[in-house]
Amino acid sequence: MDDSMHQYTIKDLAEFMQAAREDKDQKPFIFITGAGCSVKAGIPLAEKIVSELNEQFALELKPLSDEDRRDYGKCMGRLETSKRRRYLQEYIGKAKINWSHIALACLIKEGYVRRVLTFNFDNLLARSCGLLGQYPPTYDFTAANLNLHRLIDDPAIVHLHGQGHGFVQLNTDSETEAHATRLKEFVGHTLSESPTLFIGYSGENDAFLPQVEEQFSDQHRLFWVDMGDQAPEHLQQKLLTSSLAHYMSCENGADLFLIQLAQKLGCFPPTIFADPYQHLLNELDEIADYPMPKEDLSEDKKENRSIRSNTSTQDILLGTKNKLKEVQQQDKEGETDFLQEYLQNDYEKIIRKLEDKKSLNFQQSLWLARAYFGSALQETSAEKQVSIYEKLISRFEENTELNIREQVAKALVNKALVLEGIDQLHNAIEVYDEAIAKFGESNELGLQEFMAIALVNKGVALGNLKQSENAIKAYNEAIEKFGERNEISLQEPLTIAINNIGYSKLMVAKKQWQNTSVAREYLHQALKDFSKALIKSSRDHHATILGNVAYTEFLQGNMVDSESHLREALQQGRQPFYDETIKDLAKDPIDLDNDFKDLLEKVWNEINE
Repeated sequence: MDDSMHQYTIKDLAEFMQAAREDKDQKPFIFITGAGCSVKAGIPLAEKIVSELNEQFALELKPLSDEDRRDYGKCMGRLETSKRRRYLQEYIGKAKINWSHIALACLIKEGYVRRVLTFNFDNLLARSCGLLGQYPPTYDFTAANLNLHRLIDDPAIVHLHGQGHGFVQLNTDSETEAHATRLKEFVGHTLSESPTLFIGYSGENDAFLPQVEEQFSDQHRLFWVDMGDQAPEHLQQKLLTSSLAHYMSCENGADLFLIQLAQKLGCFPPTIFADPYQHLLNELDEIADYPMPKEDLSEDKKENRSIRSNTSTQDILLGTKNKLKEVQQQDKEGETDFLQEYLQNDYEKIIRKLEDKKSLNFQQSLWLARAYFGSALQETSAEKQVSIYEKLISRFEENTELNIREQVAKALVNKALVLEGIDQLHNAIEVYDEAIAKFGESNELGLQEFMAIALVNKGVALGNLKQSENAIKAYNEAIEKFGERNEISLQEPLTIAINNIGYSKLMVAKKQWQNTSVAREYLHQALKDFSKALIKSSRDHHATILGNVAYTEFLQGNMVDSESHLREALQQGRQPFYDETIKDLAKDPIDLDNDFKDLLEKVWNEINE
């Protein structure tokens, strides 16, 4: 792998894209997107889908082995096409346009990206382009004549595995493998024609990646963007050995990565958010004048060839345009909308304009609260972060508007997190308690989300203070309050709470190891908790929970299942998971830990061979 793979930043990438757009001898970038670009729209990743398929279609998946039940392609292969389609459409139909697709639409509109190839079935990019007033052609490669791929008009959206409303969606291993072979010529043409960027797509255990590896020939640069600090092993082994293939980390997700990229290229925010009045004016300019009926001349006028006006249309939208221009000017003079400054991360400008005003209306108050929060996130000093959060809290703690109350709740949680980060655990717990006391009985979903996080984080802090019983109480309080809720925003804290309860029981089992019956009971209870957590878990926590399952099964003597789960956890969590497992084994050690460490090393070495 290229030694310089970590040297390129978003600013560097923006310069490459600028050059590709302006150089007559080059063509702009092609982006290839996967599920990671749609997760914030409410479409889950493969791990979550697999968990739900096992729950909803247990009868259909019954013939599969335990290992195959964790494989997306194999699970989909056991379902009728109609059931697959219906299941996926439930998510696709409800998906909201997310910011990674809005930013990508900005890059397309300004000519920095000429084509997007996507493995996703959703139409989020097409909807985002429409939101910005552009309508690139869309191609479905499950229904297209692939021999005609050179006839694609740019800019374009290409669905590699089908569309949610199309005739075919490719889900199973056999379907995608056969299709990958048919895409061979197209992949080679794509990589030889333009620089390419992959984002939101893992490529792991996928038939498309070998085609990329085979066809990539250093004609242009290739960037691979993923959430890990380091490139996954399967990329390091071949694709990233080229000096023109580079790995970039988007640890905060695809949305922020693409937003920052669009900002660097000066095409974010789009006009519809920065100046919605101007956006509407631009859209209205594309509408032809309203048609008017021709005058019905009487016979005598026809005979006299009376002169008629050639004008048969009228601009009936002129009044609407003038109203928009008037409101646009009033808004600029009123200093109530700071969306453009906010989307450009110019928080200090908002603070300078509003902080010293004694009386603020609702919109001004909300923008100031948002600006405080954004400014705190930009700070590198913990002390300054805490100070800014305290400014926000003290200024707006008595405000009764829901949106501003959410900003206060979020500031309290983040202040506590910062205090945890500098080992002020007791102070952090006090702040969590303050947040819970202030908002714990609120019925609004946004506030409940922060209260779930506050309770779970309080449990983590108590656990770090070796107060296991109090930690479990905090976790249980979160589960009692929100355990029956299905909202996505509540799932992550609940997953952590259930997993951490199981982990606490696991540690009790280790401490009671000499008391065999007690230890076994705690292990049994811990495994039940981990199993519950797995059902709710997202990609971010799946490897950790699988690792806990593997370790618990090992202590119970289930060696085959333990190794299977450990292998999957290492494949998903990679080096960070391996390092964290080594640290965990040092906590309250027992004799079997050395044997588990040997298994860990064996599986890790096999994966890395």
